[in-house]
Amino acid sequence: MIEDQKSRVEIFLDHSNFYNGLRQQFGDGRVDLVALANRVVGQRTLVRLNVYTGTIDAGRQSTAAAGQRRFFKALKHVPPPFNFSRDH
Repeated sequence: MIEDQKSRVEIFLDHSNFYNGLRQQFGDGRVDLVALANRVVGQRTLVRLNVYTGTIDAGRQSTAAAGQRRFFKALKHVPPPFNFSRDH
């Protein structure tokens, strides 16, 4: 991979598929998104880390929905250039 320090990077992450893929491969879907972004970016400039996900229906999967709410709450503390979008 060519890393020009002047180049800029914007990352788009489908969190649901990423999380489920990690769970299938490694048994755990948790990952430090900021550390991952920094690893991908290297010496380049991170313009934005965009994370997209759907919302789990609490009426159908209450335990999973509670875990997702904790995840959403934690994301509020991640500094820019982080951008988070979800279905409602």
